[in-house]
Amino acid sequence: MQGVWHNIVIAGKAIENLQVQFNNSFIKKIGDGGSTSFWHEHWLGENKLSTLFPRLFRLEQSSNVSIKDRLTEDGMVWQCRRTSTGRAAGDLVELNRLLSECNFDRSCKDAWRWSISTDGVFKVKILASKIDQQILPSISPQQSTLRNTLVPKKVEIFVWRALLRRLPVRFELDRRDSIDL
Repeated sequence: MQGVWHNIVIAGKAIENLQVQFNNSFIKKIGDGGSTSFWHEHWLGENKLSTLFPRLFRLEQSSNVSIKDRLTEDGMVWQCRRTSTGRAAGDLVELNRLLSECNFDRSCKDAWRWSISTDGVFKVKILASKIDQQILPSISPQQSTLRNTLVPKKVEIFVWRALLRRLPVRFELDRRDSIDL
């Protein structure tokens, strides 16, 4: 049995196929860092820290730690298997430099934001509008493809099904049976 998130991922791929940015529009906003993996998530730029700093990642004692576990008010708490020297020491200096440029809001939890919406909240209406802009031809700026609220939804569905010849009337059912054979 497939879960809800599986269906969301499939829908996201279909939306991406329509040339509407969807999957990359969700951005994680780091708060206290308690629910974000320090090494395995994209939270500091385009790449995961395990990819940016593979030497440090291999030296790490516990690779499944959160940001909250690694960062304190004073900086990064580093727990490695042995003392880092050479290139690993240089990587550690670079990692600390990157972390010093980050501002965390420790008063709130980590949260997802949707970059397409101005307030960061996912809204189906905004996504539908983006899809409409991409796939429906623009006849005129005054003409809207959104639902007419003056017409009852039942009537709209009835007309839509009639135009698609999908009303379950005897003629259409007979026609479908003859096509299926």
